[in-house]
Amino acid sequence: MNSLIETKLSKFKSFCPIRNYNPEIIKPGLHAFEGQKIYLDTSCVEKTSPIDLTHLITENEKPTQANMQPEENSVWTARMAQSFKVLAIRDYDKTLVQQCVLSTGFIGVKETVELPCSFLYAVFIGQSFRKAKDQLSTGSTMSAINNKEFLNLSVPSLKQNEMLDFDSQVKPLINHLSILREKEIALKQIKVKLLSIFFDF
Repeated sequence: MNSLIETKLSKFKSFCPIRNYNPEIIKPGLHAFEGQKIYLDTSCVEKTSPIDLTHLITENEKPTQANMQPEENSVWTARMAQSFKVLAIRDYDKTLVQQCVLSTGFIGVKETVELPCSFLYAVFIGQSFRKAKDQLSTGSTMSAINNKEFLNLSVPSLKQNEMLDFDSQVKPLINHLSILREKEIALKQIKVKLLSIFFDF
């Protein structure tokens, strides 16, 4: 399905910096919470799905990097160079929104009229975007994209009517992926609980 989404975006040949769309980058900070939450750093995500749900944190005992609040209708990508980790969080992603905390190794962008989730997701999974992200990443040991350079990344330039048409075609696919991922996460959580019972026994 990702290849189909990429194909739909590839027909647009004009480009502009993503800053032209006035992206709303999500700032660090968490809502207060009780009990435990699942901590997802970039190593816990493989391409577009969480693969490790076993890192539990509390509000008072958590890594410094555990400081990004997942939001409905946002899209996240790993800051680190040569790292394909993308999460499109929709209304269906209750587990990600209510039970998870992301690391500051992710950069998240809110959906707006100018930047629908469908377009952000299609851009973030694209090879050209990931290659450009690698080139603009900085740092000697852990090369990663910062907010300033992120805004300079080149993305397809769509007119308003083109964006509306693209969103109408791709949004159902994004929603379907979210529904499938939510079911997949539920199954993984059941597996973790069963293994916990087994080993505790």
